[in-house]
Amino acid sequence: MTQHWTSANAARPAAPATRPTAPSETQAHLRAAGRRGAPHALVGEALAHYWRFVANTTLPEREAVVRVLRADIATGHTTPRAYVAVALGEPDFALARAATRAYVGGWPASVERRAQVLDEVIDWIVRGLALDRAALCCALLDCADATCFEKLARVRNRLDAAEADRVFAAFRDDVHADVATFLDEWRALRP
Repeated sequence: MTQHWTSANAARPAAPATRPTAPSETQAHLRAAGRRGAPHALVGEALAHYWRFVANTTLPEREAVVRVLRADIATGHTTPRAYVAVALGEPDFALARAATRAYVGGWPASVERRAQVLDEVIDWIVRGLALDRAALCCALLDCADATCFEKLARVRNRLDAAEADRVFAAFRDDVHADVATFLDEWRALRP
């Protein structure tokens, strides 16, 4: 028998509960966002999907997805652009840092393309788009090159004291000389 809704006040069926996101679905979304020529809208979809995944998984499960993603990139099934959703949506410092570092330096790129990627990461820091801006800064510092230092120097004051302290703590031991110089200059500028 067909039931008809005749009143605006009539009870409606409950919306289905959001089901947990499976790792294979997450990998498919990340992979699709990273494919050559993929529309930029797929990155936003992958990010929304990744946030749902984060809410329903543990860190080891997310690390496993990133390991598979790394293999997908190595075999050419997708590009390092697939790391964007992880870099922006991952709450774990180490995993967000690694994903950002892989995105920035994980592919052979022209000078123009690398500059574009660095500008994207800087924009994420400025606009507060990433869950962990300190992790993004650390990933750029990991590159230890003049271009990264120059771009970071312009935005380092955008990080609050707690974020800056996390960056300094991440480079407490065995620091590249140029990174140490950059961090010393940053400390000198702090109030």
